[in-house]
Amino acid sequence: MLAGTINWVWGLRQACQRLGYQLVLSTRRAQWVDVRHVMDLEVAQRRRAWEALSVCPRTCQSEGAAKCTYWRWFARAPRQQERLQIFRQRHSLRRIGNYLRYRLGCSILPVVMGRRDSTPRHLRHCQQCSTVAVGDERHLVFECPAVQHICNYHSNLFWDGQSMRGFVNQTDQAAVMDFIVACFDSFIQIDSGTL
Repeated sequence: MLAGTINWVWGLRQACQRLGYQLVLSTRRAQWVDVRHVMDLEVAQRRRAWEALSVCPRTCQSEGAAKCTYWRWFARAPRQQERLQIFRQRHSLRRIGNYLRYRLGCSILPVVMGRRDSTPRHLRHCQQCSTVAVGDERHLVFECPAVQHICNYHSNLFWDGQSMRGFVNQTDQAAVMDFIVACFDSFIQIDSGTL
């Protein structure tokens, strides 16, 4: 490679250097790339991005809140080997879509809608109850009195000391999806005045 030439080898070298892998280019002899080591460095770099986030999405800085919410509340626990099979459930696409939007952080909750119009997070209050709490995913599942009747109906999904990650990654994904979709359906009925 000629000095100053920008081609795929140059791009490979730049990418390796960003990961901390030194790739020395020479026109006299080829250097082997330890692909496994490069891949391990890339995985470690991705993990560092997650580890730098706040422990709780409620206290995380705004620019990292969506990523932090997913990682702390929705990602599968490292020990959880089985895949969550929601697509094998016999539910309508609307119900599966609502549940996936909730899990991916693009639902109709105030914390998400406020992100779109730049409302400060502490002002994204739940519109369904009078607690003046931020209307986030945790509030919907564990705190909102407007959906207490749905929590009572799905009482088998709740136990003392339960975390968000423990709640959303339960084995019975059909029941979790039914609970979340029922909460959103309840919100829509309250908003339209049909409840």
